[in-house]
Amino acid sequence: LTQTQQYFCYPLDVYFIMNEASESSLLHAQNQILLCKKLRLPVSYHVYERTEGKGISKNDESTSTTYLIIAHVMADYAFPKYLSHQTFSDMPLYRGLLYQLTTSAPISTSYFNTSKSSGQPPISPWPSNVPRVTDFRVQQAFLPKFENEGQDTAIAAAIVDAADTHYMMVTIKHSGSLITLSDQGFAAKNSINNSFTGGGSILLAAHYDRLSGRVGGGAAELSRVLTVLKSYHLAVSFEMVTGRHGNHGQLPRAEYLVATSAHTLDAHGVPAFLPGREFLRLCLSLRLPINDTWLFGGRVRAEEVKALLDRITLAGGPTDIAISELTALAEKGSEEDSGEGKGGLGASSGGSDAKSKPLSVGVYIKGTYPHAMWQGNRIEGFVISKGDLIGKRTGAGAGGGMEA
Repeated sequence: LTQTQQYFCYPLDVYFIMNEASESSLLHAQNQILLCKKLRLPVSYHVYERTEGKGISKNDESTSTTYLIIAHVMADYAFPKYLSHQTFSDMPLYRGLLYQLTTSAPISTSYFNTSKSSGQPPISPWPSNVPRVTDFRVQQAFLPKFENEGQDTAIAAAIVDAADTHYMMVTIKHSGSLITLSDQGFAAKNSINNSFTGGGSILLAAHYDRLSGRVGGGAAELSRVLTVLKSYHLAVSFEMVTGRHGNHGQLPRAEYLVATSAHTLDAHGVPAFLPGREFLRLCLSLRLPINDTWLFGGRVRAEEVKALLDRITLAGGPTDIAISELTALAEKGSEEDSGEGKGGLGASSGGSDAKSKPLSVGVYIKGTYPHAMWQGNRIEGFVISKGDLIGKRTGAGAGGGMEA
């Protein structure tokens, strides 16, 4: 990969078959590299060869090859540092860029070994055995959103490492606004009695009306929800997906709510989140709109899930494909664990070889409002979190003995 990166960088401005899209993308790449050098920011490059979509050139003597290149700025302080040095340039500093590079033939490592031994870089005229760059484009550009992105890899690795004892929980990241409901009503981010809280009230009432089958029919059930929240000192957070509140990743096909978490007060009066299983039990008991949720047990299965999500992130694609692939992994986990496709929460391998058989559990809980039908065909992302202890069955929770 290092040799490939050096090869990409050296001849790019000399042996490039230019067109308008390629020229614009090349300028993006040059700007990013130049600005990172000026600000002395660490950058990593990862190169992947695309195995699908290869085509034969017109002379049938070489095969065009496409590479995906990820340029990632490895610094949580990158964006603030850029702002403090903005007099260097008015060029945008991206958190990362995803490039697509196409060459007339696959890269040959033997050529680099020869060049390295001779101590000379490629020179003109262009050697006939070296592939030419035929296309270069920016597939995606990422602006910094949070300052803790560097923690993502460590957190994901820790969740995978703990998957033999705790579930890996995966949910969909809907593109909306955060609102929270207590027995006092809705609150938005540090605010009340505004368009966000009003939108939440309308959408939750519409949700229960939809369940009852008539307008106004959900009032009694909504009143019960507020009573439970008051009795157990609970607050439930939602993602409110509308086309009117904020700028989000995709204009939704319909407006809806998705419950994302709940918290209460612990014995010391400190706010504490409900564990995943208790939260799901609460949502099912109160018929709150739940998110698509996958639970995976076992490190081997968790590693497969992480690899799948990494691939989906790189390749992109419609929502329903991402969800179906993730669900297939959950079903695969259940079948392998039970031997008969009957695995589930708390399932474990039985028999004399139980200790030697790797744990592999998968569960899929379908969301109330399917993302592809309500949000759209492009998913914003997935949220991975450390779930409950595997095999532990909790008693009556905040919902009064609710059973999932």
